[in-house]
This record gives sequence, structure tokens and C-alpha cells, in this order.
Amino acid sequence: MNTLKVSQKNAIIEQIYKRLYWDKRVSMVDIQIESTGGEITVRGIVDSYIKKNAALEVVLATEGVRGVNDQVVVNLSLRRPDAEIKSIIRREIDSFSLSHVENIQVNVLDAIVKLSGRVYQKCLKALAASLCWELSGVKDCLNQIVILAPSEGAPAKISVARAKKSLVRPAYEAPFSEHLAYCASQLC
Repeated sequence: MNTLKVSQKNAIIEQIYKRLYWDKRVSMVDIQIESTGGEITVRGIVDSYIKKNAALEVVLATEGVRGVNDQVVVNLSLRRPDAEIKSIIRREIDSFSLSHVENIQVNVLDAIVKLSGRVYQKCLKALAASLCWELSGVKDCLNQIVILAPSEGAPAKISVARAKKSLVRPAYEAPFSEHLAYCASQLC
């Protein structure tokens, strides 16, 4: 296989993962993508047909995809251990760019996630809850994060650089789209 084909294959897979990241109907944790001979294989276990269809829709709508091998299994009674749910959500929240005053705690009991803590930006509160809802195996999310009033030294609005750091996975460093800029300006 020549270098051009390998790089095209990697670019398509990277594009699919970027699109899955921004689609809040399904979690990237639940889906694995592989490419063989121009066909994309989608694997994973999700807890609803909505999540399965969302993943397949994203893959099919990605430029360069010639075919899809659907190996996504829907398990309506999927149960992740509480420790695994907490670990996944904690890892994602740790990628947020929080100030020294802001903090978010995650507790999980019987697949019900309780978020608490404090942030200056309502978009960070919303993002934390979104992480919970898109993850298969989560039954409910109680978002008790408090929005702090702006004070001396606190950002009145989230900066573009901070939003970019908070919202883009380091592995992909996607360009900061106009849509993201619009969403950040509306939420924050």
C-alpha cells in the first residue's frame, strides 16, 4: 500500500473521530473505527438504537467513506461498573481548562452520575452534563454544579483560547470552527 493511501485512510478515520466527538448523541468511548480497503468498520456496544444510528450516520456522512461494516451491538441493559463510569467522565472533565477556583467533582452510584462543584462559565456546566448523557451505561445525571458570579480575576466570558483548549481533544487539535465559536459565544 502506498503512502498516499495510508495517509488518506488515517485522515478519514481522524475525520470520523472528530465528527463523533462533536456529535453529542454518542460517546467516542463506545465506538471504535477501523478502515480496510476503503470500507469503514464500526464496532462497539451502546445502550440504545439512537446511539447506534447516530454513530453510523456520522460515519456514512463523512467524505471519503465508500462503505460501512456495521458491527455495533445494542445492549438495552448495558451496565458499566460505577468505577468505570466515574473514571471515564473524570478523565474527560480533567481535559477542561478550569481556573484555580473552579472544580468539578464526579460521584457515581448505581450508574447515576452526580456532578457537583463550581465553575464560572455555564458552558462548562453544560459540557460536563453532556459528557454524562452521551456515555452508554449512564442511567441519570444530577448536575449540581454551581455557576460562580464573576469576581475580580474571574473571566467574564470564556476566551476563544480557553474554549478551544476545553472543547477540543488534544489528540486531534481540530481547527476552531465558526460553529464552535458561535456556540461558545452563546453559551459562555
